[in-house]
Amino acid sequence: MIIVTIVYLWSRSRAGRTPATGKEAARSRRFDYQPAARPVTPRIRPPVPRQPPSPATPPMPAAVSVVDGRTDITDSTRALAEKYSLAGFTLATTDGLVFSTSGNPTATEDAAQYGGIVPPDGIPEEGGVTLFSLTHQGTSLTGVIRPDRPLKRDVIRSIRKDTQEILNRWI
Repeated sequence: MIIVTIVYLWSRSRAGRTPATGKEAARSRRFDYQPAARPVTPRIRPPVPRQPPSPATPPMPAAVSVVDGRTDITDSTRALAEKYSLAGFTLATTDGLVFSTSGNPTATEDAAQYGGIVPPDGIPEEGGVTLFSLTHQGTSLTGVIRPDRPLKRDVIRSIRKDTQEILNRWI
């Protein structure tokens, strides 16, 4: 009997309530000291037109001789790297030894890793290097180029030609 009375009172209290809608619903969820809600319009900024970056074109190599006025093969190799704006240049033997370098800190690792590879000329490899091969006095050598930007095939051919000129002068 007690349960029936509780259910009756409960159902009666619910029947007297009507669900709040609109402002009443919003008001019933706020305290009296809270101000009424105002609509907020989002500020959408117009899109800023951006120009796509222009493709990096390597600078034209300076008309600098890599052998004239140089003291040794290392000086000529440094001049080669400066002429073509290279981050580093290493000439390696097929057994992974450094033959000549422009002074880059990764020369020994480059020679060990890429020295035995005889690539098709000018093929970019992993790690941002470009390789080429040449033969001097019967010895196969691999050129390891670390460019600052992508190189075109004609620039790679010019680097190979200048490398051959360095070898002819100093070896």
